[in-house]
Amino acid sequence: MTKTRGLFWLILFILLISLPMLFGWIMQGTQLRFSGLLLNPTDGYSYFAKMQQGAQGAWLFKLPFTAQPGTGVVLFEFYLFLGQFSRLFHLSIPAVFYLARIFCSIFLFLQIWAFIKKYLIFKNLSTEQVLLFILFGSGMGWAALIGGYKSADFWIAEAYPFFSALISPHFTLGLAILLWVLNHVFEQQSWFRRLELFLLAIVLCLAMPFASVILCIILSLAWLMIPLWRNRMVLTQILILAIPSMLFLGWQYGATLYHPQLSIWNQQNVTLSPPLWDILIGFSPMLILVILSLRKGKEYWQQAGYRLLFIWFLSCLLLSIFPFSLQRRFLFSFSIPVTSLGLYELDQWMAKSWGARLKNVIFALPLVTISMLYMIMAFSILQRSHYAYMTLAEVEAYSWIQNTAAKDTVILSDDLHALKIPALTGHQVFYGHPFETVNAMEKKSQLEALLSCQEFTTQSAMEFLQEEQVNEVLIPKEIYEKAICLQELPVIRQNQEFIYLHVQD
Repeated sequence: MTKTRGLFWLILFILLISLPMLFGWIMQGTQLRFSGLLLNPTDGYSYFAKMQQGAQGAWLFKLPFTAQPGTGVVLFEFYLFLGQFSRLFHLSIPAVFYLARIFCSIFLFLQIWAFIKKYLIFKNLSTEQVLLFILFGSGMGWAALIGGYKSADFWIAEAYPFFSALISPHFTLGLAILLWVLNHVFEQQSWFRRLELFLLAIVLCLAMPFASVILCIILSLAWLMIPLWRNRMVLTQILILAIPSMLFLGWQYGATLYHPQLSIWNQQNVTLSPPLWDILIGFSPMLILVILSLRKGKEYWQQAGYRLLFIWFLSCLLLSIFPFSLQRRFLFSFSIPVTSLGLYELDQWMAKSWGARLKNVIFALPLVTISMLYMIMAFSILQRSHYAYMTLAEVEAYSWIQNTAAKDTVILSDDLHALKIPALTGHQVFYGHPFETVNAMEKKSQLEALLSCQEFTTQSAMEFLQEEQVNEVLIPKEIYEKAICLQELPVIRQNQEFIYLHVQD
């Protein structure tokens, strides 16, 4: 593939991941403001909240969606850095988030291209075709979705390059660094390049800790199982990368495990892998080709690239079923080895008269899933989803809080707006996130009971708010009209849609 063709696909790739943002911005009109979050807005607002902490000058992370976050820890440094960048250059949080998505996606594209040129040379498939298969790899989840089931390719974004680029910059950055390391670690490098390996290993720990675990396992097994790389030079470069990564991750995990608030967050943050049949759907048809290719495993095994990919594939798969509360995180990057291994089998088929037609079908099937993701985003835009859009009155309320509320103010609000308050103002909330609020289920239940006033009197509501160290209450007027137990609270400010109340000491 020529540089001109590569540039063409890079521009098209960036345009495709930017189109939903552009469409959403155009459709906001004069009465709404677009948040830029279309897929998985719960996590998106969480990323914004972390960036807000950085924009306020923090380099240590505190849980933003809880009233008593405790002391800060070295966690989510990538988003704290983006927040610092936002503050330094006077850019909005959504603008920096979007720019980071673009730059990390460019980095990812270039590393996929380099990885293909280094490890994936086929007889019948061109570099350009391999690039498109890996870049736009997805699954057959569209067939399951028609039946009402959402498989992995509709919600595990970090497993797929294109889906990652649509969602979050730290996914694409993690994928790009992992590929960069694999592109360089098995060759003789200068000490300057080894320093780069060390620094990128630390960045990967900060941006995607689970990717560091996957990478260290891949590198260790590759050194043991691939004779070509089993030498002191490669071992030295692996150790330069792996030792600081494992030490840092161990320290980081221990710091969160024994942190009073973050330990509860760890217990709540359960992300189990989907069942194996779901994985088969979410990574087919290429996963089926991987299974079929095993019949020629001995032939392919002679190639170092195939061994590396098989080690990568097996590492992700086995880690994802290991009995661990965060096992789904190990499906990170899984689409890349699945697609690459499947292409070995497809390359053999391309020698047949029907191979080219079958290749087109296999490429087109996963594109249906990507098309349906675009339909979901378009529906969110056309329906003016409350997660994707804010009214001018809502924007004015957040702006007023950000500019006037004291730094340590804790705000209580309904589910929807409590998710947005830390993301758009930088202030703590009583409840706002199913994982990042300490004792989230209990707090959500208490919030619902308080706003319905079914279990609270005016006096008991006041006592509860004081006990929970809530300073202010921001709720839509339609909720306020029904919340009789809160109507004795002094009104600080109100607009057409919201009322802002003070909790007396």
